[in-house]
Amino acid sequence: MGSIYKNDSLARSLIVGIGKSTHQIDYETVDMVYLTYNYLQEDTIELGDIVLSVNGNTDIYTETASVACNETAIFDILRDDEPFTYTITKQELPSGTCVFGLQIKNFAEIFSSDVEYTLHPTLTGGSSGGLMQSLYVFNQLTPHDITGGLKIAGTGTIDIDGSVGAIGGIEQKIITSSLNGIDVFFAPHLSDSEYDNYMVAMKVLETLQTDMVIIPVTTIDDALTYLESRFGGAFSE
Repeated sequence: MGSIYKNDSLARSLIVGIGKSTHQIDYETVDMVYLTYNYLQEDTIELGDIVLSVNGNTDIYTETASVACNETAIFDILRDDEPFTYTITKQELPSGTCVFGLQIKNFAEIFSSDVEYTLHPTLTGGSSGGLMQSLYVFNQLTPHDITGGLKIAGTGTIDIDGSVGAIGGIEQKIITSSLNGIDVFFAPHLSDSEYDNYMVAMKVLETLQTDMVIIPVTTIDDALTYLESRFGGAFSE
């Protein structure tokens, strides 16, 4: 699951980073199975299957939620571009929860771009690098260095519309960034809750001896606006 999330994060970062520049990228999003459980009926859905419809309804999230316990649903899927149809029972677990035994999420798939790039394999997983990956891609495709020569770090998932999502482990990321001489750190700020990434990050920052500043962001545009205002539009055409 972590590998699937990482690949999707890279795809979305390319879509956002390239899209913010003057270059073109062609993509679509698909609803794909990213997790299965041992109580899913055997010889049916598999990891990586693209779900086209459930009971003929393309709004698969609404349809799967509407199916009652112990009732069946018809899943139309694509597997390696080959169509399959499965009838799966929504099972009632001992806890009383009713499930099909699979998890579906919307993932991005890139078809083409006028930008040549190579995705290098890493040992990392998950999607929390999305924001910074997008900023990196954008920085490579624009004529000037948007960092202004400073060490920029941050965290947060990225969606195709440029919105930033929350992540885990913000405390450790702030401490690590401080120890590595980071000047500016971008943190997701989605609410005023004490558990919000930015709110937690600021509490951690108060305990550290550092000149690092933490900037709250809800979209990639927040980060770009900050960098442009701080460095006098250093990356304008």
